[in-house]
Amino acid sequence: MDAATEVVYLNFAVPSDFGSLTSVEVVLQEAVGSVDWTFATNFGADGQAYNNHTDSATGDGFDTSSPNTIDTIDVSAAFTGLAAGDHVNASFTLDAVTANGTLYFKELLFKYAE
Repeated sequence: MDAATEVVYLNFAVPSDFGSLTSVEVVLQEAVGSVDWTFATNFGADGQAYNNHTDSATGDGFDTSSPNTIDTIDVSAAFTGLAAGDHVNASFTLDAVTANGTLYFKELLFKYAE
């Protein structure tokens, strides 16, 4: 990701043993500079609308000044009302970029308690 409006899309199902959310973090490999970002979600269970729940988390000026290092962004705020069996559609969007080089979206860390 190296320009504003670039998007990474994710889809996953919440495990049946999900009890409560511990944290959700985007894992990035940094470039040099800073980024503004939005992480948006739509989710619902079987039989519900795909966007029964919608939520988002945003951040401005996330410092990516340590090139080629791994860093995380907490996006837990985008999962209000999440439940076992929900099907999640999510997107991570760069809203503004002042970075040199490419910012790599590595993975999503989804931690929960049973």
